[in-house]
Amino acid sequence: MHPHHAAQVIESIVDSLKRNPDQFQFNVKVSVTGMTAISHNGGVGAIGIAQGGGTGIRATASMNDAQIQIAQRKADAAISEEYQSLLNSLSEIAQELKTELPDQSKVKRIYESLKGKWIPGVITSVVGNLITYAFLS
Repeated sequence: MHPHHAAQVIESIVDSLKRNPDQFQFNVKVSVTGMTAISHNGGVGAIGIAQGGGTGIRATASMNDAQIQIAQRKADAAISEEYQSLLNSLSEIAQELKTELPDQSKVKRIYESLKGKWIPGVITSVVGNLITYAFLS
């Protein structure tokens, strides 16, 4: 496979991801740990209640809708940033493959930076195979 052909396939992947970013579903789970003691009428402290005859103390912490919305906005921004980084990396690989003499080490370095992340395996597998075949010719 000629590197230009590999670049065209990678560009098609980028175009598809740009046109339909919702083709991959991301689940974001917000969890909160910790406990806050609230003072009522000048008192300070927390109350622990043993339940069910056990020896432990069960404590519950909650968060309000505003805190959840802030956490969701932060998660959405982080996902958007990672998604744009993926598009940039794939575009950079394609551009390098289209040059007269593609720099194999640069392409592989960019590709390696994609592995082991949130990126769906189908993308890393296809791109990895395209790169391998492009440099075999």
